Amino acid sequence: MSETFTRAATARASSWKPETRTFTALATSYADVNRGTYIEGIDRSTAAPASAYVGLPVLNSHRSGDARDAVGKITAARETAEGVEVDIQLLPEGDASADAMAARISAGVLNAVSIGGSGSLGPAVRQSDGTTRRDLRNMRPHEVSLWLLYPSPSPRDRTRSRMP
Repeated sequence: MSETFTRAATARASSWKPETRTFTALATSYADVNRGTYIEGIDRSTAAPASAYVGLPVLNSHRSGDARDAVGKITAARETAEGVEVDIQLLPEGDASADAMAARISAGVLNAVSIGGSGSLGPAVRQSDGTTRRDLRNMRPHEVSLWLLYPSPSPRDRTRSRMP
């Protein structure tokens, strides 16, 4: 059974080009994520290739209930030593939602990206250090979201990474 998951990685603030409304982000580093009751990894051998990210929508904070929630798209993706790096193109000037995101990116207010995707969790495996690990298999991205990372004690929020 496939479940929906979100995972976060870093955007590269220095890559923001306001004249083209583009920037680069690390969509996934394949890093382990603490889900509170277990550590989640990604089985890279079954994960979607970088090419699966091209053309995906870029959303405002994983919202997808309204067309205005889509603020851009992934125009290119590549495997790097760090993980899957993507190029993000915001919608043209004049789109109110994308304009708001562009202003926040320029100001350094939006400081993270998070992927939404699906896959299936493997069985829980007890590690030698006492933690439980589950690997996400057949991970397929569905979207990349822009959002604000703020300090929080919540395990969900700790999984998200800041822009460098």
